[in-house]
Amino acid sequence: MGALPLDHFSVSQMGTLSRCPQQWAFRYIEDLKRPPSGAMIRGKALDEQQNVQVQKRIDGNPMDTKAQATEQAVTYAESECSDKEIIGPDSTDKVVDQVARITPVAYDYVWESVKDPVSVQEEVRLSIPDGDGEMFDLLGYLDLRTKDSVRDLKTSGRKWNSGREFKEPQAQVYGLLNILREDVASVEFVYDIFVPKTKEVLYDPRFLTVTMDSAQPVLQRLRWWNRNLHQRIITLGNGWDEIAFPPVREGWHCSHKWCGYAKLCEARHPELGPVDD
Repeated sequence: MGALPLDHFSVSQMGTLSRCPQQWAFRYIEDLKRPPSGAMIRGKALDEQQNVQVQKRIDGNPMDTKAQATEQAVTYAESECSDKEIIGPDSTDKVVDQVARITPVAYDYVWESVKDPVSVQEEVRLSIPDGDGEMFDLLGYLDLRTKDSVRDLKTSGRKWNSGREFKEPQAQVYGLLNILREDVASVEFVYDIFVPKTKEVLYDPRFLTVTMDSAQPVLQRLRWWNRNLHQRIITLGNGWDEIAFPPVREGWHCSHKWCGYAKLCEARHPELGPVDD
C-alpha cells in the first residue's frame, strides 16, 4: 500500500475523488495503476510528440518533418496498445488511425506555428491557503507555455458544446498557477482541441482569459475537496477503512468499459453486485 498522498492536490485528483472515492483510493492510496483507455493512449501519443517537436524549437533546433513526427507518434501509440490492456470502446486500429490523422494537423496548427514557445510539460507547484489557516500544495503540469499564453492539447470524440471551455476547471487552475507564479493580472488559456471525424480532423481551439476573480469558484472547490480528502484520511486512523472511500455505483464511469478497477471493486464490494458491462 502506498503512502497517503498528503503532499499535494490536483485537478485530476479532485475529478476522480468527486466521481468515485473508491476509484481515488485505488489509484492514490493503494497506488494501483488502471489500464489506459484508447483515448488516453491517443492523447499521450500526441502529448509526447508535441513535447519533442516544440522542445526542438525552444532549443533552437529544426523540427522533424511532418511525416517523421507522424511516424513517431504512430509508433508510440502502437507500442502502448500492444503492451497494455485497453479499456473503453476504441480498438487498437482505431486509436492508431486517429493518431496518424491528428498528428499532421496538430503539427501545422500548433507545433510549427505557435509563437514564442517557452516550455513543454512544465511542472508548477505552489502552496495555496486552504481557508482554515493552513496551506496545501497545488500541483499542475502545463502542456505548452508560450510568452503570452498557456495551452492544453485535447482530443475529443465530438465537438465541444459552446461555452464548455468556461466550465472546465483545468483552465482556471492552471491559469491561476501561472498568475501567482508570474505575478501577472491575467493569463490567456487555449484549449487546442482536435476532433477526428470520419473524413477530416477538426481543429477547434477555445480561448479564454483567466483572472484571479474568474478562478475563485474553482479554487473554492479545490479547497473544499482538499479538506474533504483530509477528513476522509483522518477517519482511517492507523488502519485501512473502506468506509472512508466508498464506491459510487452510478454514472458513465462505473462500468467494465470505462473503469479499469471494475473487477477489483466487485471483489471488494460483493454486497453491491456486479458492475455494469
